[in-house]
Amino acid sequence: MYIKQFKTVTCDQKIIFRLLKKNDKNILIDFFANLSNNLKKWYNPHPFNKKTAIEICNDVDGKHKKVIGIYNKKIISYCQLLFGLRKWEDIRFKKRGIFFNDKDVCTIAPCVIEDFQHKGLGLKMMEYVISICNKYNKKYIILQGGVVVKNKKAIGYYKKNNFKMTKKWLHPLVRVMSYDMFLEI
Repeated sequence: MYIKQFKTVTCDQKIIFRLLKKNDKNILIDFFANLSNNLKKWYNPHPFNKKTAIEICNDVDGKHKKVIGIYNKKIISYCQLLFGLRKWEDIRFKKRGIFFNDKDVCTIAPCVIEDFQHKGLGLKMMEYVISICNKYNKKYIILQGGVVVKNKKAIGYYKKNNFKMTKKWLHPLVRVMSYDMFLEI
């Protein structure tokens, strides 16, 4: 399915949102290498190394899609999209009495570099992600691994953008309290 790129002006900068391509290996490696430790603390869907960047770019046509925001030929935002519901999210939501049909869900892991946070870039990226989800007839967007309770900025962003929040839960791998959040689209 063809997904058109999206050009916008935000933060007084011209940003292009598009799907990651196989030939984006070098800019993805650079993006991962330059993520701050603070961002890595809140955002960790996979390792941030050269090997992972190459694997991701080699699998651009797989079950996962990756949206990137580009400014000055550098990635400034990144969002992993999985069409479907991961087992662990499914289990947690069911424990709370929330049942999703796998075919209706897109599970996402978004990230915006710190220099571009709080300037509208996340909203523009989310609009692009939602447009992709609509093309694939998805009805819900779920945050992969939830959001860390101490990440008040992210929680505020998602609430402001109509995500619903569930009860706290302890993330078994990174041992932090998190909330699951989802958006009906």
